[in-house]
This record gives sequence, structure tokens and C-alpha cells, in this order.
Amino acid sequence: GGATIDGIKSTFTHNKIAVENSEKYVGLNFKEKDIIYKHMFPLTLKLPRYKESYIVSIVDKVVGTVEFCKKLKLNVKLSSIKPADKVISDILDLIKLYDDKKLNFYFESSIFQPSNLWIDEFNFLYQKNNLEILWRCETRVDTFSSKKIKQLFKSGLRVIDLGLESASETQLKRMGKTSNPSKYLLKASELLKICYEENI
Repeated sequence: GGATIDGIKSTFTHNKIAVENSEKYVGLNFKEKDIIYKHMFPLTLKLPRYKESYIVSIVDKVVGTVEFCKKLKLNVKLSSIKPADKVISDILDLIKLYDDKKLNFYFESSIFQPSNLWIDEFNFLYQKNNLEILWRCETRVDTFSSKKIKQLFKSGLRVIDLGLESASETQLKRMGKTSNPSKYLLKASELLKICYEENI
């Protein structure tokens, strides 16, 4: 499992490739270019120009560290998701505290991946308590099913921060992000499509 020449090379070039691909398909403003290019800081040498660039760079390091530790099978465990009834209880407490039924929440988790049972209970309690809150979460494109998105939309999900390192099969292989790049990108495409259809 040592580093390969291609792997080392991709570490220093994949940010440039990501910028080029993004400009080719969707176009970028100056800030977006800086965010994508500088997410590899300090390897880019130049400092990020915007606060958003720093945020993305820091998150990239945190997620990378967790993945690295998991690969080495160290005793670094991600905490389990909080029970749905506890989440609803916390939401109700905050609504009471701020006297506002339309608060927006961020469900903090590096990879939010609730079980079907969790979703069913959350949806039931959301409806039972006549909640109107909206919320967002973060997850990977290959770990969140379209079915789950449709279900969670009914209980306030409106924004998903998705981790998609690259749309290039070659780059994904070099980065070691997935053993099946074609399947990974297919799942990503399906997920983005359903998010669009559900207005997420």
C-alpha cells in the first residue's frame, strides 16, 4: 500500500484538473476558482484568498484525516447518529427557547447516513409535532439513496452538502476514492438528479 508515482502526482495536480473540468462544463467565477484550486493548500503554496476557500480547505483536511485513519484501521470511530426521538426533542427545545417555529438546522455529521428505521421514526415525529423547520446535512454521493432523499424531503430536508472529489474515473482511481469509479459516478448522477427533482 505504498504511494505510487501517479498517486503523488495527482496530489499536486488534481486541483488544477478540477478547475479546468468545472470551467469546461459549468463555468466559474474568481471566488469559485480560488476555492477549488486552493483546497489543496499548503501544497498550492499560495494562500487562499477568501474565507470560503479556507473553510473548504480545512474541511478537506479533516475528512482526509478521518479516511486515512479508517484505512489504517486505527481506533478512530465516527460517532453513531443521534436517535430520531432525541433529535426531535432537541428541535422542540430550541423552538421553545427562541419562540420560533421556522428555525433552520444543520445536522452536523461528516457523513449523514440515517437508516430506514431512523427516517421512518423521524418523519413520524416530525408530522406528529406539526414541525415546520427546515434543515441541511452533509454526506457522500455514493452513500445516500434517492429513496431516502424523497422521504426526508417530507420532513424538512432542503440542502445537502455533497462530497464529490472528481467526475473523472481516472482521477478517482488515482486518488483511491472508490474501487468502482463507474458505479460511483452513476450513483452521483442519480443522486444529483433526484435532488434537482425534489428542489433540494
